[in-house]
Amino acid sequence: MNMRKGTLSNSFKRLNHFMKVYASFCLNFFHIYLLQFKRAPLIAIVKVEHIGDIVLSEPISRYARETYPDAHIVWIARKLYNPLLKHNPNIDSVIDVCCITEAIWLMKSGIFDEVLNLHENKRCCQICRTPKNKSTVPMDFLDIYKEKNLLAAFSKAAGIHKEFTEGPLVYIPGSVTRSVDQLNLPAQYIVIHCISNDHSKNWKKDCWIDLIEKIDAEFNLPIFEVGINPLFKDELQHISKFCGNLDLLETAELIRRATFFIGIDSGVAHFANAFAIPGVVFFGEYYGSAHYMPYT
Repeated sequence: MNMRKGTLSNSFKRLNHFMKVYASFCLNFFHIYLLQFKRAPLIAIVKVEHIGDIVLSEPISRYARETYPDAHIVWIARKLYNPLLKHNPNIDSVIDVCCITEAIWLMKSGIFDEVLNLHENKRCCQICRTPKNKSTVPMDFLDIYKEKNLLAAFSKAAGIHKEFTEGPLVYIPGSVTRSVDQLNLPAQYIVIHCISNDHSKNWKKDCWIDLIEKIDAEFNLPIFEVGINPLFKDELQHISKFCGNLDLLETAELIRRATFFIGIDSGVAHFANAFAIPGVVFFGEYYGSAHYMPYT
């Protein structure tokens, strides 16, 4: 009986999600259709999620603007990541989608003059499960870890024949700068990020505690933990915890002002990389790749 209830619950969840996706698709399609009256080529960059993937893909927006200077360029992503995109001067519109299923429907609709699809083959929404993405250049999930770095893999999947040498940029508006000013941060501090959404990338808590105690003893700098949830709740009470208290761009601005960054491979680490903050990121073999390199 419990199994049947679970199956019905999952079916209802999937149906409810699918209806939201369809409604969002209709609204977005109509919005994009109206953009055609601008009489400019419509170019879509498609990277639906995650923080790190969207941050590291920013150079592709500059490539698109250089390649299509007179085009109306849109970036298709989930609404959660809109703040990372809407201040980018190379992007004219951000299309908020429910999931990659909706993005695939928009790509297949034929409404765009050109699509730069940065996803690998067979990528699909974990709720919808179908349809599955088809990249411009055949590249499966494990293939992306064989490339020089993730930006090289994403651009290859989109059929972009260019080696990107410049790093990504994160665009911080003045309103966010002023908001972080209110925190009255010290002139020098260390930012740490300890928890990834992929638990296989995390480091042991005991190792973190040992490292932080050594940093305290040698440098005596304030340490701020960022992220969604703190790793340290009862331990290391002197660490200032900004976990869950800052939005995406406020977190990025906090890192931009940092003296040093220490973290695991995560979206937050991509902020530090974009701002060229000195730091240490812990990562090792991932999906069988001993030379996995997500950063540019």
